[in-house]
Amino acid sequence: MSDELERALALRDTDSKAAEERLLHLARQKVEKNDEEGIRIQEEALSQLGSHLAKLQKGDELAQVIKDTILSPPLVSKAKAAKLIRHLVDQFLEMENAEISKKIDLGK
Repeated sequence: MSDELERALALRDTDSKAAEERLLHLARQKVEKNDEEGIRIQEEALSQLGSHLAKLQKGDELAQVIKDTILSPPLVSKAKAAKLIRHLVDQFLEMENAEISKKIDLGK
């Protein structure tokens, strides 16, 4: 795991906002198609960001991450991209305070 990802994960309990910003930065970072380690770090950052936002009950932010992930061209196979998006959507749907209208929007 990259040092930057490890630092972001370590911040989750002490500085939630900084952890969120670092995970978002890693998730949106430009990665070359042949950079397997970079792609793996990006996937893990997205997954961890989704879990973090769901834990904090930040439905709007998680919905935006899901939409951005769907709209960005996948660097991995369609099956792997679908699995990641499914994980993010499941995190969103399990949130207690997520608005039903947002849940319906994501389902479309």
